[in-house]
Amino acid sequence: MNTNFDPRYVALVEHLASVRHNANITQAELADAFDQGPSWVADAESLQRPLEVVELFDWLSALGYCHKTFFTELGWFTPEDDSPALPIRGEAIPDARGVRVPMVWQGRIKEVLLEGITREGYLWLETEISALYAQLNQPRSKLKNRDAIARALELAINKFPRVNASDVFHHVVHRLYLREYTRTQADRSWQRAGSEALEQFIETRYGQRLAKRNITLRWLARPADRAAAFGALDLPPKAGRPPLALYGTANGGQHLFGAIFLRTEDAAASRALREQGLSSYLLTLDARSAPLPLGDLVNRGELGTATEPTDSRLAAASGFTASYSYNSRTHTGDGIAEATFDPKWDPFPQDVEKAWAKFRQEREL
Repeated sequence: MNTNFDPRYVALVEHLASVRHNANITQAELADAFDQGPSWVADAESLQRPLEVVELFDWLSALGYCHKTFFTELGWFTPEDDSPALPIRGEAIPDARGVRVPMVWQGRIKEVLLEGITREGYLWLETEISALYAQLNQPRSKLKNRDAIARALELAINKFPRVNASDVFHHVVHRLYLREYTRTQADRSWQRAGSEALEQFIETRYGQRLAKRNITLRWLARPADRAAAFGALDLPPKAGRPPLALYGTANGGQHLFGAIFLRTEDAAASRALREQGLSSYLLTLDARSAPLPLGDLVNRGELGTATEPTDSRLAAASGFTASYSYNSRTHTGDGIAEATFDPKWDPFPQDVEKAWAKFRQEREL
């Protein structure tokens, strides 16, 4: 079959010619960009010679046109839909291991298992968190998004302290926010509000427990707060500053001895702190699931395994004094330990206390 006359090929060439025309570039100008004669482009557009695949790629690049957009406009690609799967309101199916929550995405339904949660408990949690987020949509609401998210996570963890905290955050707190919050674009507002909420939650969750050990955990909500806490230290200029600082009380004063990061991307700043004698911890929910339509929504995280480590795992393993994951599916080892927000099973506070004791001894405080 002569592809020059295949309707798909004809449509491709015609669309390519329209892209050139709309860019106000002549056939001669495009040909000159490839050191070719004027007829080189004209012959291709008039179907006098076939257009090679690599040549098509280079043409689009020369015209400054997105390759994906070009083929999408031809109908050869379907535009990607990165919309998340959202829980169906008021629906939960009992399971021997917990509850299965139906999620809907483009009319398809996929059930997500939340282990250790009863149907009644999930529906209660859904109602409470939805009502909390609904306040954010009120025109005169004074409730901050980060505060609402932090409260939602606190509600969930208090109700189910032994469940996989990462699943609760990822599938319940996060997805309900995307479903309920309508005042602005939910996914964009989540990027900042969700991170700040987790920082706030960590301070609230561990603050009182560490205070009993003469340790102050301080959330540095503003960039100015972070600069004030760590400004005297030598940190890489472009590296992030820790969102949470650890101070120990001794001899009538407070002494900065450690920091908490929530992102593996901050490993460079963490290494700099450690080189100056401070402890640096990574607390991660390691929350990530493969989205529909190809994924199964199981929250396996992004740290990989010891035999197949991701960049995130390598950073978590080498960049921090210790790393703690609150996702029970995380492969531990390589300096990564499993943690839980249940005080009976959480190793983090005791490890921080040991670090403070070591710091005091070394500095003779």
